[in-house]
Amino acid sequence: MKSLITTDAFNIGKRIRNINSHYFVVYDNKQDKYMIYCDNQGAKKEIISNKHLYYVLTLPYSQLDVRTLKYLVNTDVDNLEKIIAEIDEQNKKVQQDNRLKIKNQALEVAENKLRQLTR
Repeated sequence: MKSLITTDAFNIGKRIRNINSHYFVVYDNKQDKYMIYCDNQGAKKEIISNKHLYYVLTLPYSQLDVRTLKYLVNTDVDNLEKIIAEIDEQNKKVQQDNRLKIKNQALEVAENKLRQLTR
């Protein structure tokens, strides 16, 4: 059974609605997990506490706390441009690291060959 969470110790539900006013926190007793639903159009509509809600995501945490807020900010569609920029920056760093690694390997091979030739 799924229950709409309307109050919690740290007001996480209220703070989540500050991130996205369409979000609702739902607890699934069967799966023992917190989930996020929204009240605007989505893929899978369910009726929870007499509200028509659409599934958004399942939270990876067993408690509602500040990690939940950070997770939602990082996954919210409104932050898509920022997320893409962060991914691009990380990809550039990985490419630079790989180039440096290949360069160092090539330099090591060249030094070994030079030592062999100068003996």
